[in-house]
Amino acid sequence: MSTAWSKRIPWILGIAYWMLMIINHRFNMWDFKVYYSAAEAFIHGQPVYGQAFGLGSGFYKYSPFAVLPFVPLAVLPYFWAQTIYYFVLLAIIIRSVHVWNEQMRRPNAKWTIGTASILTIIFFGDHLERELFLGNVNFLLLALLFWAWKNYKAQKWGMAGLLLAVVILFKPHFVVLIPLLLLAKQWDWIKYFTYSVMVLLLLPLVFVGPLDGWQMLMDWFQTMKMHNVALYSSPNTLYGLFNHFVAIPMGWELKSQLVFVVLFVLGVLGGALWITKFKSGKWPLTYAFIALIALVPSLTHTDTEHFLFSIPIFVFWLNSYSKNEKWGIDAAMIGLAFIPFTLNSPDLVGKTIAHFFDEEGGIGLANVLLINSYFMRLNRVFSNH
Repeated sequence: MSTAWSKRIPWILGIAYWMLMIINHRFNMWDFKVYYSAAEAFIHGQPVYGQAFGLGSGFYKYSPFAVLPFVPLAVLPYFWAQTIYYFVLLAIIIRSVHVWNEQMRRPNAKWTIGTASILTIIFFGDHLERELFLGNVNFLLLALLFWAWKNYKAQKWGMAGLLLAVVILFKPHFVVLIPLLLLAKQWDWIKYFTYSVMVLLLLPLVFVGPLDGWQMLMDWFQTMKMHNVALYSSPNTLYGLFNHFVAIPMGWELKSQLVFVVLFVLGVLGGALWITKFKSGKWPLTYAFIALIALVPSLTHTDTEHFLFSIPIFVFWLNSYSKNEKWGIDAAMIGLAFIPFTLNSPDLVGKTIAHFFDEEGGIGLANVLLINSYFMRLNRVFSNH
């Protein structure tokens, strides 16, 4: 497929989807409404935390800093604010998917950039559709992380640190990237990240004053504690998968977070080994960096659309095959992952199977297959160097 049509088709579908939501009175963007309402409350000096802005989970639970980027939209009527946000998000999705396929394409790749971009959108279509429907920030944060990586490669440490700080202050889940930077001895990146976090945490104080700003920070910490979920009850995490498919059938369900900590430490050490193995590669840190991003929804309790964080490793996998290369067992694993990732709709697979995908670990298993396929391709690609 041509590059031009690989961009036009998503735009046509995105515009059609927007119009259908308006016609069917479903253009609510509940997650965006939380950001918008919190920013609106911030502007008028009202409480940001502890207020139900949307559906049952519609409480603002992000850092005080995360309100600020939505302030310009909060001065607009909600329909126009959400419309602007929808099309900005759609544009960034289309542009980013194309750029990532272009940048990670290996010489003599099996697919053209246009075809690879469309295949990426199809594979993650369910997650991307949900992201647009809810108006969340997950894809925007993924784009910022990829931008941070580009600045790391260019040794622009200040921007790399700032971008990582912004991402973590939106979604603290990404703190899992810090051990990797420590293991890789990326001291400059860590230094500017630390500076940026301190500045961004204090930035809201400029607008509300020291006392109110400090109270907002305390409210944020308290909100995060209240909305924390035990990992053993989160079905698509590695811990939840272990309990559901191994521990419970054997009659010894584990509810201690210590086991998860041990698994996490082992995972970090395993990541360090991968860095060592590929240290002669062109981008040694990149492979571990995007692998950890993909692991975030498998390590922390999140909604299913967060599995779009695996897009970069899928893009690498897709573009790592050369034209004359035969498909390996990793392709069969990708095919299995395709079912819960793309076909996750009761209308397509029935309510029972869709429930298994969402609530009994199906999507979590698919992400494990995707990550394993990614590492298999890394091993194959670098063993040929």
